[in-house]
Amino acid sequence: MRKKEQKKAEFSKIWLILSGTVCLIVTLYTLYMVRVTGDLSPLTTLITVLFGDLGIGTAFYYNKAKAENRIKLKMKYGIDAYSEESGDEYERGSYDEHD
Repeated sequence: MRKKEQKKAEFSKIWLILSGTVCLIVTLYTLYMVRVTGDLSPLTTLITVLFGDLGIGTAFYYNKAKAENRIKLKMKYGIDAYSEESGDEYERGSYDEHD
């Protein structure tokens, strides 16, 4: 019997999980230290740096997933999901304000 081949996890997914885990661990540690010391100044750095990194990483991951899904849809159905024929005005850029 052959063993089932496992799919290798994508680097972006690993990075997103790692970033979220680090964010959670550092947040819990910082909250503990704030309680012990009574100093709230570390929270300003924590919020801007860690959660900023997590937000940017999440946005890029979803953008990458969107592009991959477009490729899969094109391969499966033979059409581009965001082409001129799809009728999606937002994706074509015609969503600008009209005079």
